[in-house]
Amino acid sequence: MEYTFVNVDYNHFNKKLSTDIQAKTSEISVMASQLKSGLIEVGVDRELMEICISPYHCLQLDDQPTYSAHVYVFELFLALLNTINIQGDVSKVIQHVHVQLFKYNFNDPAYIAYYTRSLQREATLSDSFNDCLEVYYEHQKRVLQYGERPGFIHNDKLATTRAQVLEWLDAEIHFIQLRKNLRLDAGGVSDTAKQLKLVLDVSVAQLAYFLRLLVESQLIQNNNISALMRHFAQGVATKRSEHISPESFKLKYYNNESGTKDGVKRILQKILQNIK
Repeated sequence: MEYTFVNVDYNHFNKKLSTDIQAKTSEISVMASQLKSGLIEVGVDRELMEICISPYHCLQLDDQPTYSAHVYVFELFLALLNTINIQGDVSKVIQHVHVQLFKYNFNDPAYIAYYTRSLQREATLSDSFNDCLEVYYEHQKRVLQYGERPGFIHNDKLATTRAQVLEWLDAEIHFIQLRKNLRLDAGGVSDTAKQLKLVLDVSVAQLAYFLRLLVESQLIQNNNISALMRHFAQGVATKRSEHISPESFKLKYYNNESGTKDGVKRILQKILQNIK
């Protein structure tokens, strides 16, 4: 078999790519200026404004920015500029800014810190631990609903924006629940409640799968599944396991073997037979 090699003028492509990058850089510079003045005009705070235009500064500091990096900043700025034209007060504009920063996976540590601080400030206004938890649960649900544009991420060496914020929320929720339990302990209320566990004649795997069925059937309406699993692990015991590890329970919740499913079917059949 004979092979024919095509001569490729790589210098031509390099020159064209260089020209495209220069054009994109010029466009991004104009967009950064428009974005800065636009965000200030609608009343966005200076810290968030600086975070929004920081990708442009990153391009300037990079000795050899790639074409894909220019495309990322261009597309992000285009989306952010569109938020300025949204009708409504500044809080609505800020909310849409967050939507775009999550969508384009702007996972810079400065933004993660800004976003989580805003959640913390809102939670501190709550009157009780339960109200504080509700604030975090609501934001957890909102973050899960944020869309992500495939292939777009600010720093591919870091976890996504959504993953970092959800991890922070999970840790905060867990911490508040511990504080809530400690306060109950100090008041002498929870000693009896702590000893009172529901003991079931099922395996941990069957219990986890049964809980999953209740969630997927929408009989359980709780939004925070992680907290729900921890609650079950702490408040339920089986004949074989007096103390259920939350990590083990979570693993069994998401990984169901056929033997576990058959066992739950037999349990449900047994329950149905007792209905007269």
